[in-house]
Amino acid sequence: MALTVDKLTNENRFSGDSLIQFLLYLPFGLVLLAVRVVLVLVLWIASIILPKKSSFSHLLSVLACCTFGVYVKLKGKRDPRCSLLVANYVSALDSLACAHALGTISLRKWKVPPFFASSLGIRSAAQFVRKEHFADSPRPVLLQPEGGATNGRGLLQFCDWPFQIGGRVQPVAITVERPFTNVTVHRPLDSGLPWADVLWFLFTPVTVYQVTLLPVVERADAAEEAFVETVRGSIANALGSLARVTPGLSWAEVLWFLFTPVTVYQVTLLPVVERADAAEEAFVETVRGSIANALGVEATAYRWEHVWAGRRRRVDLRPLAEQVRQVLPRVPRADILRDLAITRSVDLTITNFLEGTTPYTPEPEVEPETPGPSAAPKYITPAPTGVFPKNAKDRQQSFQERKLQMIAAARQRYIEKHGLDVAGNC
Repeated sequence: MALTVDKLTNENRFSGDSLIQFLLYLPFGLVLLAVRVVLVLVLWIASIILPKKSSFSHLLSVLACCTFGVYVKLKGKRDPRCSLLVANYVSALDSLACAHALGTISLRKWKVPPFFASSLGIRSAAQFVRKEHFADSPRPVLLQPEGGATNGRGLLQFCDWPFQIGGRVQPVAITVERPFTNVTVHRPLDSGLPWADVLWFLFTPVTVYQVTLLPVVERADAAEEAFVETVRGSIANALGSLARVTPGLSWAEVLWFLFTPVTVYQVTLLPVVERADAAEEAFVETVRGSIANALGVEATAYRWEHVWAGRRRRVDLRPLAEQVRQVLPRVPRADILRDLAITRSVDLTITNFLEGTTPYTPEPEVEPETPGPSAAPKYITPAPTGVFPKNAKDRQQSFQERKLQMIAAARQRYIEKHGLDVAGNC
């Protein structure tokens, strides 16, 4: 069964663990939150004072991991010839986990303060404009082209712009696990800034990241779409396999996490993907397919705007349903409203019905009523004769006749609209 958009996000913060156990942890969590707030201030001061060198950057990443309780498990081997890594997007601190484990730098995806950017492994987009950075860079670059964080059950469509910079990409599959709560929560009125998610990092005892490096994907002569799907499928498959082999957090581990203020990420380096002479879209799909295959999840056809459309505030869906009914009159209104509640898009809902993504039972066709023999049209529109008059007099006469007929038709419509009794007044 294909995934729907609502299955790719988390609406609730709590992940279904025992409420009693969470309440027992609550006093310890509040104390840990207070301690980590102090560590945030220390991290802030250290990021301002320490020079921007590689050794100090690693020290800041270690301090940031201790502050936010992040623990990273690395699986796989990174290809030193590949300076571009492509990964799925699962949380606001993916860049920190990869920067700590792989020494990567990432594009800024949310408005993080500048003094925290270096410690989290984040750079502004202006620093990635030049293509020379990807050809010869001392630090690998991490790209997450999904556009927004999901719950890890599937991969969104990749944006094609990150893959215009090379033909060799190493996919990375990222999974995250945490006791009590979900790492990322999508709320209808959220402004897109994950400050609430970051605050829960400070409260939670540990968050475990698993970063899996997948085999490198080379573009070669593949088409653009094929290459993107290869990378995406590689990550999706890796996510699925990790979900099958990675055990859940036991309560013995949770009790141990109470004494170890860290969160564990596992970053898996996949084989490098080379672009070669492949088309742009094929190269993107190759990288995307590689990550999807490594993650073992479905490479969905959704983009981030489709996911975010379902999380917006409530709106009246009846006008949208009428637009869908005009195109698909046999689709039941209840099924249309149910799909619109998820997609919030007329075009996407129509596509779901046409492609069979959303099943429905067609309504019986309504036969049009046949007019009786005495029925006659209210208004007579002159039919074209197809013969152009030869002289100006005949052409002028035809124009006058058409003008009189149009005036008579307009007069008749006005009389019927206002219910006038013209015959009685004559």
